[in-house]
Amino acid sequence: MFENVGAKPNETINPEDKELSENYVELAKKKFEIKEYDSCLKLLNMAIDVDSSNCYAYIERSKVRGILEDYNGAKSDKKMAQVLLSNLDEGLASNEKAGVEYDKGNYTEAIKHYNNAISLLPNIQSNYFYRGCSKLYLDDYQGALADFNHTIELNGEFKADALNNRSEIK
Repeated sequence: MFENVGAKPNETINPEDKELSENYVELAKKKFEIKEYDSCLKLLNMAIDVDSSNCYAYIERSKVRGILEDYNGAKSDKKMAQVLLSNLDEGLASNEKAGVEYDKGNYTEAIKHYNNAISLLPNIQSNYFYRGCSKLYLDDYQGALADFNHTIELNGEFKADALNNRSEIK
């Protein structure tokens, strides 16, 4: 379906790679403004190589490919951006449902929704953290530990809480 895209939208990336990808996109936009389309395309390819879930890189690359008359590539990039944006909508909806179930103490249901949210948005740290907490409440210590470890790897605002929870399990 996505020929020549090579993306893995559900792949988890570290925050440094995400930031690097965003920087490449910003540089590419500057190249686009001065009509250096080949350089722009190279930067956007690098952005996607680093973070295949960066929908903005696909959108920008679609524009450049259109200008360079690579219409099939442009169409493929537009489709990929649509998939990634659809994943965002569905992932956020699943995250919201999970939060409601978590707040009600329905941890098994919360885990189901967190699983779906993670499959669509694998870089959202809070999904792993709260799924880990849900597993902890259900005495699934190994599952909770794995989720807290992944939360820590993503290195965001829940890192300290994940480290604390993990220390209580070990």
